[in-house]
Amino acid sequence: MPLQPDRVDYSPIIERPPIKWPNGARVALWIAPNVEHYEYEPEYDGQRDPWPRMPHPDILGYGIKDYGNRVGLWRMIDVMDHFNVRCTVSLNLSVFEHYPEIMAACEERNWDVLCHGISHCLINESVSCQSCQSFERF
Repeated sequence: MPLQPDRVDYSPIIERPPIKWPNGARVALWIAPNVEHYEYEPEYDGQRDPWPRMPHPDILGYGIKDYGNRVGLWRMIDVMDHFNVRCTVSLNLSVFEHYPEIMAACEERNWDVLCHGISHCLINESVSCQSCQSFERF
């Protein structure tokens, strides 16, 4: 089945001819920065402690992750803009709610969005439809 324009059609590796990339390139590069919202003091879900170091809050663990949303991603955006690189951003839905500037930057650049859940703290929980209603607008 053909895919959208500028996409490579599916073919199993055992049946496909060699892929010919534009300009005779030998390698294709996929850039997918991971952007997530991390809760500062998440509730323990009974299965997995999202900040295993004690005592809570885990300032070091949170700070490393929060740096990416405040500084690191924006530096990456500058480099990708400079080289005119479009990427697929991998994120959790909490980013839509907590970082509208990040989402606006992604939309402005026409980046694809690969969503992987609601929050890093809700991985093991079953989420009710009521919990997801605030994200329906996205």
